[in-house]
Amino acid sequence: MYYQLLNNENQYKLKNINNLNNLIHTNSIDDKNIINLNIIDLKLKKLNELPQLYNLVKLSINYTSLKNLPDLSQFINLDNLDIGYNCLIELPDLSNLTKLEKLDCSNNRLDKLPDLSNLTNLKILNCHRNGLLELPDLSKLKKLTCLNCDYNELVELSNLYELYNLEIINCSHNNLTEIEDLKNLINLKTIECNNNCLNKLPNLSKLIKLEVLFCYSNNLIKIPDLTNLKKLKFFLCVYNKLENFPISIIHCKKLNIYMKYSKYKPINKLHYLLNYYIKKYYYCKIINYYKTKLS
Repeated sequence: MYYQLLNNENQYKLKNINNLNNLIHTNSIDDKNIINLNIIDLKLKKLNELPQLYNLVKLSINYTSLKNLPDLSQFINLDNLDIGYNCLIELPDLSNLTKLEKLDCSNNRLDKLPDLSNLTNLKILNCHRNGLLELPDLSKLKKLTCLNCDYNELVELSNLYELYNLEIINCSHNNLTEIEDLKNLINLKTIECNNNCLNKLPNLSKLIKLEVLFCYSNNLIKIPDLTNLKKLKFFLCVYNKLENFPISIIHCKKLNIYMKYSKYKPINKLHYLLNYYIKKYYYCKIINYYKTKLS
């Protein structure tokens, strides 16, 4: 087990405390100076309360056997809450944590998240590897830059169209059949929507900052026009049902490697080109080969 308290000068470090109550009720430290509390305890199965550290900025509770957390409403100055790698089946009310900028509840057993609409300063939401059936309404989280909700059971991804600051969406390994219009999310740099049940992708033409697009292992029949994606560097669309080669990639001058387009409907004319992909040829060699062999 491991408990750690840190003030802004890293003066207090408490390790190998036999009982969490010793930490909760300790009078040996100045609570006003404590800004960071880390708890790692594989044997910890129940936690009824936490120390009343009102100036706490970061709270980390990881690698425990906890299924529930105590009330967190006292920690009104928290900007970082890391409760990943536990056994949590639900989260407490977080509406009082209005200064929160990062919420990591990954690697738990959650099937839903609480209302997050009050967390208007939230920038990073990581709920990776749970059993989430849906996400709460995120439309008020205008400062959100990163949404990581991969490895869940989501069937839809909605209410993102006003999150103009989003740079990263990772919704891979879910049960999505479609993704809503993303045209307003002009700051997007990464979209990872692989390993879903997608039949089509939304229009991407306005996403001129996009650098990464992973849409492999879906049911895609075609790829939308990529002509405007001048900054695209990584694009993977293997294992779909594509009928045609997405020729618009020739406009993506920064593309490093383009992986083969489909395992279902191979086109004979592209056979040699696919061998080039496998050999990791770069963009210019691929396009030159395309021009000479497929004209």
